[in-house]
Amino acid sequence: VFARYARLHMQLLPLFRVLDREYREGGLPMMRHTILVESGSGAAWEELRDAPDQHFLGDDLLVAPVVEEGALSRTVVLPAGRWYELLGDGSIDAGSGGTFTVDAPLDSIPVLARAGSILPLGDPEVQTSYPETNSEVVGSSDRANRLNLVVFLGGSSDLVVGERTWSFDGTGPLGEGLPRLDGDELAPTCADDGETNCMELNDPERGVQILRVNWNYDDNPILQGAGWSLAPSYTDEYPSGTVTLRYPES
Repeated sequence: VFARYARLHMQLLPLFRVLDREYREGGLPMMRHTILVESGSGAAWEELRDAPDQHFLGDDLLVAPVVEEGALSRTVVLPAGRWYELLGDGSIDAGSGGTFTVDAPLDSIPVLARAGSILPLGDPEVQTSYPETNSEVVGSSDRANRLNLVVFLGGSSDLVVGERTWSFDGTGPLGEGLPRLDGDELAPTCADDGETNCMELNDPERGVQILRVNWNYDDNPILQGAGWSLAPSYTDEYPSGTVTLRYPES
């Protein structure tokens, strides 16, 4: 369990850098109370505002740690819209918002991602962000030209990562057919570990597609599927990576 969360922490470094910039430029903390993220009035809003033991990481991840000994589930109060389990495969259509029960096994903390959001992740092979001379240890500088993105169908948003703005339009609904990059259809499968511009996984039962993408185009490329699109403002910093599309499971 420790190794799993240590790897996740390393993968979240691109997100932490985004949140650090937001703190330095606007004063918003990384961990945020509901009143810093959501606004409203009435009984439903008060229930969300006063929900105990849950907080936001940035504006789009809701974290609900288990604080009751022996508990294997817990209730969360969700804002309106669809919310995806970050560490699982399910999703919750919260409608106009309300209280829901989520599973909380001993090895998994409930974390829910807002529909329409973009989550930047580092390469899963990276073991450290410190300068490293051991060739057997993969440092962040060894994968500096890679960026993995997770996008959640059901809305749209922009995210600034470094000097680049990523724009996601995921209003859906999700249709059939292979996604296209700059007009060219991606290969339906990836023949080997080094192939890009191909679909690594498509699992409707889990509601997930994983695409390997080489963004190295002269113009600003658009990755587009039926019901969604993702485009960077320019591409010379991160030429390759994966795009994971999460959508309501069948």
